[in-house]
Amino acid sequence: MNPGALTVLPVVLAAVWLASGVTKLGRSRQTSAAMVALGVPRLLRGPLVAAVVPWDEIALGLGALVLPGAAFVAVSWLSVLFLVALTGLLLRVVLRGEAVDCNCFGVLSSASVGWRTVARNAVLLGGWVLVAAGLAGSRGVGASISGFTGDDVTWFVVLLAAMVALVLTWVRQGSAGAGAGAGAGTSAGAGTSAGTGAGAGASAAGPSSESGAPVVAGPEIPDAQLLDAEMVGHPLRSLSVQRAVLVLFVKPDCTPCRVVAAEVPEWRHRLGPSVDIVVATAASAREFAEAYPALVEGALFGAKPAMAVLGFEGTPAAVLLGTNATVAAGPELGSEAISALVDGIAEAMAAG
Repeated sequence: MNPGALTVLPVVLAAVWLASGVTKLGRSRQTSAAMVALGVPRLLRGPLVAAVVPWDEIALGLGALVLPGAAFVAVSWLSVLFLVALTGLLLRVVLRGEAVDCNCFGVLSSASVGWRTVARNAVLLGGWVLVAAGLAGSRGVGASISGFTGDDVTWFVVLLAAMVALVLTWVRQGSAGAGAGAGAGTSAGAGTSAGTGAGAGASAAGPSSESGAPVVAGPEIPDAQLLDAEMVGHPLRSLSVQRAVLVLFVKPDCTPCRVVAAEVPEWRHRLGPSVDIVVATAASAREFAEAYPALVEGALFGAKPAMAVLGFEGTPAAVLLGTNATVAAGPELGSEAISALVDGIAEAMAAG
């Protein structure tokens, strides 16, 4: 095959590493949360590791572009190992039906992990395997380009343009629709999409209620109820009669749910008395208590029917119920999206 055509593959793959790393810079908090949600071992997901991850990806990308010979091959195999581990984590999340924000492309990522995300990583993995195995030669990108003829340059430029367009389309579609495979589609039952952000919900609120919580004219709260520890039913509409209520839906065997649960005390402090936070689950009281002992008080159960009418299946999820019997924001799925929703509510409250 033409040398110019062969060299396109490692160049594009290196560019993906660079894009992934650069878009994560300054997002250590989000990267750390994503690592927890994906189930990365505790020793490999501390704040320092989260800060270094973008630079590791940038180093892999630059290494693949500039290193020659054996060093180029070594970088290629490191890329293979990295993607094997990451793809395995993504696959486990999808099979468990969890709504997780992988932060794969930093500020360009917004949706939950789904089968499209797994497929995207599998394609990248396959590409690196081909490069590491010698499809593009073992001299390195720089060495290959230095030996190009006129025909080689033509092949290289044409195929590179085509590959860049294909990768950009794939990444954009993956970021926009990754949640489809994990049950994070539109929330038809609630009348708002699962992607409704805090900016389109709470932070776009008009006037505030007497309690200071934002008032938003959204779809009516659907007919459904949650059960307390005594199995007494509480209609969703009754939860927010006096003040707005942020309902968090979690389950015991959900890694990103644990991320959300750990933030509940801080969120309650931030939102104060203006917005109540209620934790709901479809699990039994015993299972919930074992997983979240600090959240047992005030927890509500039997959440599956409520989740269905609100239009989502995955967890963690959040819905903001307004005092005017409407869904003020959400459903939001995934720990990062829920955190953004809380930020939006707090900003709307501060703005008055």
